[in-house]
This record gives sequence, structure tokens and C-alpha cells, in this order.
Amino acid sequence: MSTNLSEYLAECFTTDARALRERATKLGSARGPGPTAVQCRAMADACDRVSALFTSATGDDEHEIETLLPTLRELEAAERDDQVRHVYAGAIRRVEALLSEDDDDADDDEDDDDDE
Repeated sequence: MSTNLSEYLAECFTTDARALRERATKLGSARGPGPTAVQCRAMADACDRVSALFTSATGDDEHEIETLLPTLRELEAAERDDQVRHVYAGAIRRVEALLSEDDDDADDDEDDDDDE
């Protein structure tokens, strides 16, 4: 990965926010399948909040990223809109998946040491 973990996660949610704002603009006042334009904007704002959290993490330290999980869980629990809550739930899942991958990689590295 060319960027560190916090930068990668921040960029993911910045990209999501951009896409949601584009969808909101295209929807305008029309009602199509999925979230409304208002919900898309609210979800984009939530993506911005998540991105800012990851940006505040200053490095590639998995522990620092992991310390953001309680804040993300609080944001998810406090959110009333189901669509916006999904943004926070997605952030939690993404962090947990990346941390799990790192744990698996560390376990694989330890297993490699046994072969020598």
C-alpha cells in the first residue's frame, strides 16, 4: 500500500462523500430508488466526519486506528437516520477487516519463522 493506513481510510471516505454528493446533485428533487438527495448529502457529511477522524490519526499505527472504533460506535449509536448510520457501520467494518488482515499477516510472518 503506497499510503499509510489512516490516509487510505480517509481517502476511501472522501471518495465516498464525493460520490454521494454527485448522486444528490443528479437526483435533485426527484425520487429514485435508494436514498433521497437529502439523505445522500447527510451520508456525505457523515463520510466527511469519518474521513476527518482518520485524518486525525497521524500514522500507520494499527493501534491508533483501533482507538477510533469507540468514537465510530458512538456516532453510529447516536445517529437516527438509518442511511447515515450505515456510513458509520461501514467504517467500523472496514477498520475491523483491515485490522484483522494485519493480524493474519502477522500470524503468517510468525509461521514463516518456524520454517527456518
